[in-house]
Amino acid sequence: MQTLASQIDIQQIIDDRGRLTVFENAKLLPFTVKRIYLLSDVNQDSIRGQHAHKYLQQFIMCVQGSFSLKVSDGINHENFHVSADGPGYFIDKGMWRELSNFFGGSIALVLASEVYDVEDYINDFDEYQKWKLAN
Repeated sequence: MQTLASQIDIQQIIDDRGRLTVFENAKLLPFTVKRIYLLSDVNQDSIRGQHAHKYLQQFIMCVQGSFSLKVSDGINHENFHVSADGPGYFIDKGMWRELSNFFGGSIALVLASEVYDVEDYINDFDEYQKWKLAN
């Protein structure tokens, strides 16, 4: 099975002064970033995401702590453990995503290919599966 989210390793330079994490958009992502946001102070029992985008592409990484990322194409599901010292994940348009198991103080960084548009969201998994079959 082809992976549902592409792992992208982030350049990190670590020395006695700390960690420098480098993003160079043209080298890193297959899209131009138009929106950036953070998820923080998420209760461990909460689930974020729980939607798909018709057109928007995303890159999701953890900048502090860790969380779980579930990605689905409507039939297949894949789970990833995302941590601050690990890679980020590219999620293409048309994929369902859920973020959960945020451990105290975890922060997710999301880079998006589009600005917010409520019409781009599919918020119900059953509707998402129907949309996937039609597209």
